Amino acid sequence: METATLLPLSSANVAKLVDTETGAIAPIAYLPGRPRQYRFDASRGMFNLKGETPITKPKESLTLIPIAFRIFRDSILGQSTKRWAELFFLNQDHQVCNLLLHGYSVDNLMGLNEEIFYDQVNLCQIELTITPAERTSKAPEAKNSRFFIAEFSFKRLSLEAIATQESIFKGMPLWREDTLTGDAEPILSYNYNPPVEACPQLTAAEPATELPAAA
Repeated sequence: METATLLPLSSANVAKLVDTETGAIAPIAYLPGRPRQYRFDASRGMFNLKGETPITKPKESLTLIPIAFRIFRDSILGQSTKRWAELFFLNQDHQVCNLLLHGYSVDNLMGLNEEIFYDQVNLCQIELTITPAERTSKAPEAKNSRFFIAEFSFKRLSLEAIATQESIFKGMPLWREDTLTGDAEPILSYNYNPPVEACPQLTAAEPATELPAAA
């Protein structure tokens, strides 16, 4: 499979997910709880598939359209408790994918969320561009080593694209099995919808906090 086919679905193709004449939805590939894993390599400032196949060049931006997201605090994947952000999106092959971020990148995403809140949209109603930004570590033991964090910009989707997203993905069980512990402190989410039976600790008493829909 060529790298080009693994890029996120563009906004121009979102509306085409539904046939305007028949109302039929284009086939979407998704094994519940097992989305394709896209990763942000903070040491090189690039995106890849499962840490193996490069998706972008170093310092090159990646633009995606979230179909679901959650921001939460938890200890996952063998790491200490910290804030994480999961973004779910489609790639050009109509496969459900996941991108996991943490650290300063999540701080920047929260800042963007504050900005778009006053534009009356949420993170699933925009075209989100993620750009690696180079930083230098100030820790003495790091010896001025360089790393990258994600910075964000956005473009609001058309009303047609937003309506298409809602009609297809609202209620779909969008989640990632290996990041669901049942112990997470939820901060924000939209369309994130794991089944209760997927984790014994997850109960209906711990609902996700959803952002308001666009006006």
